Amino acid sequence: MTAVGKDRLENWRKTGADPDQGLEIFHGITEIEETQDPEKIDLKVPPIYEHGNLLGFKGIVYEPINEQGVILLFAAMAEDLSFMIESIRSAFPDALLKRRNSKNRWQPVRVEFEFKASTFIQHGHDQNDCDLIICWENDLSNKKVKIPILSLREEVEKIRRRVS
Repeated sequence: MTAVGKDRLENWRKTGADPDQGLEIFHGITEIEETQDPEKIDLKVPPIYEHGNLLGFKGIVYEPINEQGVILLFAAMAEDLSFMIESIRSAFPDALLKRRNSKNRWQPVRVEFEFKASTFIQHGHDQNDCDLIICWENDLSNKKVKIPILSLREEVEKIRRRVS
């Protein structure tokens, strides 16, 4: 047991008070009275808890639903895709990666992460300043952009097919 856990237990033994009493508001929990039907209660869970469909891949439980989810999944898959992450930032382009080429040498790659590839165009990014779009969903034909698009959804499917 952790020191914090021991302190909480000791406090409960001394006072009899629930150490979590009053914290519901901080955790977004709505207390339900025993007489209420739980199926009819609107718990008003904040939208930060929304998630995609079940993924269950590389320690990631759900499919991405936004750019941050794409970055998280890519970080888990980078080594399998022959990438190393050198830096990530919030400005365009989002990341500088290294990719192992066919000669077993590392080349720099400027990357923009998007949930959908079409967002790259919507944001008005300059294709000359980016080498690769990494997305969850490739909703563009490569004719609309001159740089390659890496769809993580497709890569997950490829890896799963190889494993099974």
